[in-house]
Formats: sequence, structure tokens, C-alpha cells
Amino acid sequence: MKTLLSKDYINILELLQEGIYVVDGKANTLMVNKAYEKLSGLNRAQLVGRNMKDLEKEGYISRSVSLLVFKERKIVSLVQQINDRVEASVTGHPIWNDKNEIEMVITTINDVTQLNSASRKLEKAQGMLELQNNEYAVTQKNFDHHLIFKSKTMRDLYRMIVQIAPYPTSVLITGPTGAGKEVVSNAIQELSPLKEGPFIKVNCGAIPHSLMESEFFGYEPGTFTGAKKEGKFGLLELAHGGTLLLDEIGEMPLDIQIKLLRVLQEKQVQRLGSSEARKADFRLISSTNRNLPKLIEENKFREDFYYRIAVITLEVPPLAERFDDVNELLHTFMRLFCEKYKIHKQLTDNAFQALLHYPWPGNVRELKNTIENLVVSTPGKRIDITALPSHFVSVPYENTDLKNRVGRYESQLIKEALHQHGSIRKTAKSLGIHHATLLKKMQNYQIHAEDHQKRDSS
Repeated sequence: MKTLLSKDYINILELLQEGIYVVDGKANTLMVNKAYEKLSGLNRAQLVGRNMKDLEKEGYISRSVSLLVFKERKIVSLVQQINDRVEASVTGHPIWNDKNEIEMVITTINDVTQLNSASRKLEKAQGMLELQNNEYAVTQKNFDHHLIFKSKTMRDLYRMIVQIAPYPTSVLITGPTGAGKEVVSNAIQELSPLKEGPFIKVNCGAIPHSLMESEFFGYEPGTFTGAKKEGKFGLLELAHGGTLLLDEIGEMPLDIQIKLLRVLQEKQVQRLGSSEARKADFRLISSTNRNLPKLIEENKFREDFYYRIAVITLEVPPLAERFDDVNELLHTFMRLFCEKYKIHKQLTDNAFQALLHYPWPGNVRELKNTIENLVVSTPGKRIDITALPSHFVSVPYENTDLKNRVGRYESQLIKEALHQHGSIRKTAKSLGIHHATLLKKMQNYQIHAEDHQKRDSS
């Protein structure tokens, strides 16, 4: 031992670029070199003379390779995290005496942070390429984030999007199918500091339960029969540093909810078949057309998971409650599709009015599809009411008198105001009419307040 730790030998160890840590046969620290001090951020005065068991217990060393060498009586190598900033390849070498006893352990420590980082980036790039063939998820860089609106309801919603986008808090977007929930999520991403990171969209309702865990968490090679021989990146891991959109979150099974909850809390994920924790720090945006509080009451959705995903809740109302937006959407989509197909088409007034007053049960998606269909399928430059499918003209607009037209518009305004303000009293005030007048109009138009007031999602 004296020979090994002679002055000349110590001087040689001090010159090495790799970190050196030496303990005696009882795991007491004999020396560390300058490279180790620089690598670990610790100085030798904190370590020399101290036993590795105590240093490990006090948190100076996350996992002592020296102690593993004593336990396994052989050379031990592992990758170690030092001070949450350095990844090191650590190898402990036992030195034996004549009695076949470990007299000393010399541990070499090499900084592999950059090497491992480059390796992970390459591996992640390969994982992102695999998403091109994933039938359950997509990753996007160029996406439609332009909300088209004119109504006060949507103006208020957009103001909230602008307010919350800079913060990486979880967002739940609710609303009927086709109302624009995905475009809202796109707008959040576009205004977010995470916009340059990955943006992964997952349809929870499309993934079979049996595949959900492997899709979200990934797996190591040979974890189960049928697994890819090279293993698989999980969607949670791929989303690290960016945004994960979980569409149809109400379809997620309870057992996956609890596992995802743990990932959201710890910002780490373990692949199936691995004990290694990998970083999974991302912004979560969820969307659904289902009533999650009701699902909680029915024990079909976890309450703790709900509160984690719904720090902010944004509600996208149906298009039937956004009369002003229909006008804006019709004009915008007519222009966009005429530009796309390099043709000039124009809606006649009666066709436009029929589309304007249609209730659009399929919401924005139905409206967009309808306009594209009309632009490409109608001969000539004018799209008349006769070109519209029959359900748009069951009551021809030209046979509707002024009183009925005004009534339909007034009814729409009342519904929209009810949705925005919640109470009848506040709605009356916003419309500039007396409370009793509003009640009478609601009775005439057969408007029921509970059908149009905002639902409490908390």
C-alpha cells in the first residue's frame, strides 16, 4: 500500500485528466486527485479520511462503486450522476494482497456528459423518425395555429391563451368534436417558449389498451415477445423539452392515468424492462369532448389525475353559440380554398344566408369541409343555394320574413350571452335589457338557461 501511494505515484495520479478516488481495505478515503475535485465539485478536505459508507449516507456520493467492489469482489463499472450536472463513467479496480484480501480500491472517473448527450440526441432523433410510421401519434413543426373568430366568447378565449401560453402549466381544453380544440392547442404551442421543442400529438382513443403502456413508456430490447430488437422510445420520453398533446384524454384507462401522474410529478420515466430513469419534462395539453367531472363520479377517471392535467381549463363552445364566428369562417374558408385550388368562386346571397343560419352540429370541421366541397364540386363561378345539400335548405332562406330573421339572430345573441356570463341577471345587463324582458324572450324562443350556461369543470 505504501508503495502504491508513494509520493511519486501520487504525483502521477495528480497529473491524470481522469478523476481518481482511492480507498483502503476498510473503505476509508486515502486520496482523490485534482481532476476528481474539478469533476465532482468536492474538495479533498471533505473526503480524505472519511468512510465511503458515511459519505454515501450523507449524500456526497450517490452510489459508491468502491463499496460495490468490496461486495462483489471484482471490477465494477457503472454510469453515475454527479451533482445533477455531470454524467461519469466510473470503474472501481480492486487491489489484492497476499491473503486474497482487497487491500485497496482505485476508482477511475471519466466525464461522459457530452458523449452521452450526443448519443441520446442521436437516439432521440431516430425515435422521432419512427413517429412518421406511428399510427397513434404525430409530431408537428408546421401546423395550423390561426384561430378564426369575431365573437366575444372567442376573443376572451384567445386573451386567455395569450395569458397562459408563456407558462409551462398543464392545460385542459374542453368542447364538442370539431369545435377547434386542436387549433387552440396549436395556438398555445405557437405562443409558448417551448415552440422550438417537440410537439407530439397522441390520440388516446385510438391506442389499444394492451399497447398503451409500451407506446407511452417505451421498452428495452427483448422486454417481451414481439418487441423490436433495438427497443423503443416512449412518447413521454420523446416529448422531453417540448409539449405533449393528449387528445381524447377521457378514453385513457385508469391504470395508465396513475402511471402518467407519477411521470408528471417526477418528470422522469422508466422504459419497460429498465430501472434507468430518463428525463421526461414536458408541457401537457389535454383535450376532450367528455364531461370529466361526471366520469370521476362514475369512477371512470381519477380525481388526482384530473387536478394535475386541468390546472388551466379552456372551453371551446360549439359553433351554434358563435353566430359572429360563422360569418367570419365562411368568408375565410371561401378565400383560402379559392387560393388553394387557384379558382374563383363566390357564394350567392341566398346560399350564404342558408349557410350562415345553419346550426353546424359538426362545428368548424363540418363548415370547413362543406366549403371545400362546394368550391371544388360546383360548376361555374357562382355557388347558389341549389348547390347546397338538402339539409341546408329545408326552410328556404328567401321565404323567411324579416321578423323571423331578426328573431333567429336575437335568439343566437341571447344563447351566446348566456354561455359567456352564466347567470340570467348578468346576461340581461350585458344585453342592455331588463331581467324580466330577457326571461320573456327566453320563453318565446324556448331557450333553457341550463342548456347554454358554462359547465363548471372544477
